[in-house]
Amino acid sequence: MIILPETNNRSKCKKGKTYEQIYGKERAEEIKRKKAKTWNTSDSKKKASVSSKRTWGNPKIRKNRIKGIISSNNKRSKTLRLFWKNVPEDRKLEIFTDRNKKIKEYWDSLSIEDRKKRCSNLIKKWEDPSFRSKMSSVCKKRNALMSINGKTGTTYIELIMANMLDEQNILYETQKPIKYSNSSGCRKFPDFYIPEYKMIIECDGEEWHKDKEADNERDRVILSVLGEDWRIFHFMGKEIVYLNKLYKGKYSPKPTRIRVESG
Repeated sequence: MIILPETNNRSKCKKGKTYEQIYGKERAEEIKRKKAKTWNTSDSKKKASVSSKRTWGNPKIRKNRIKGIISSNNKRSKTLRLFWKNVPEDRKLEIFTDRNKKIKEYWDSLSIEDRKKRCSNLIKKWEDPSFRSKMSSVCKKRNALMSINGKTGTTYIELIMANMLDEQNILYETQKPIKYSNSSGCRKFPDFYIPEYKMIIECDGEEWHKDKEADNERDRVILSVLGEDWRIFHFMGKEIVYLNKLYKGKYSPKPTRIRVESG
């Protein structure tokens, strides 16, 4: 057992250390059990909520705490930017596909009832007309940014393709809604809609486009609306990354800050 000196430097000794490092495993488990018992009682929770209200009710304390949160978030974002800067492009694609795969597997494992339970709070929000109007304005701004040669809200491989098209001065529209039925929600959103050449480009991630029959059916629906003289080209994610590698990362996306005007 580590014995700490009974001085004012006690907090300094504890800084950056776990209970196991300070007290040992047995003592640490005992402390954790006691804390869990005290926190589970309603009185302790009430006391904690009252004390937190008091601290956050003070404007000076609230201002200092918000400053601390902002500074910690800035540090975290800076470290993340440095991390992603040193990660190779093919590894980035692997990380994103692996993450999306885990999310898809998790949602596939849930039953319809479990999905409804998880989405119940979101459904309640969307039933509120004020929330709907707010989100519709946000979507309009996002669609305005994503319109002619917009690059926000797109995937990594789509950004590479967008840079390739920009270099050739080809005008395109991303996620152009193509309505194929009078009922609401019956729309398809191709990645790149190029009316000048009557062409659509789809950037297909390997994980999300395994079902080729579904992709072919989607293409038939789009062509039935646009016309048979249109052409649809599918590029796999690995192909796009390989093309970028051939040009020594020339078309790699660069981080940009886009300012949206209010109103």
